Amino acid sequence: MAGLLELTAEEQASLDELIKETENSSELEDAVAAENEGQDNSNEPECKYIVLRGDLRNQTPGPLDVYEKHIWAGVMLKNFPDPLERTGYFIIKGIQPKGVEAAVVYAGKNSDGVECGWLLAFMDSDQYGGRKVYVDCGRIIKFRNINWREVKEKLEHSNDTARHYDSETRTSAVAKIVRAGCFGSTCKDQLAAIFSG
Repeated sequence: MAGLLELTAEEQASLDELIKETENSSELEDAVAAENEGQDNSNEPECKYIVLRGDLRNQTPGPLDVYEKHIWAGVMLKNFPDPLERTGYFIIKGIQPKGVEAAVVYAGKNSDGVECGWLLAFMDSDQYGGRKVYVDCGRIIKFRNINWREVKEKLEHSNDTARHYDSETRTSAVAKIVRAGCFGSTCKDQLAAIFSG
């Protein structure tokens, strides 16, 4: 039985800690500065550009490998970490109204040695209602032949925090996306996700 549940206080604290650890990242600041370099942003609409840094934490017994990925909007400045040992990050940028919208599935073994998958989908898009995350997890077979249209639809109907627990494999995925600040016409977002099992 799988379930979408509210974040526990411990999960919320872990995500907040992961975001706080990187909120002053110079690499993200450099990406925002490069986007704004040489531009007169005085007449630009608010948040025309989005730069998102995603910080990932692996709490499984071993490394996780990228199994599948899909980008609907945006360009990767730093790819999804592959493999994801304990922690890693990615950076993606986009232009509103489409903004950024992407997903990644990581594969690895849970604590019982079962091959599992952890899905993270995220967006910041004026076109689809702002910052949202969607997560899923379970046996790896669940992620073969992924219906990306269905993932996108679930993402578009989600919120800025997400949690999924799969009782069969005892795996979980939690995620949160926040606005970290705006500089001229560029806004930076931060995402934190934790994969357990």
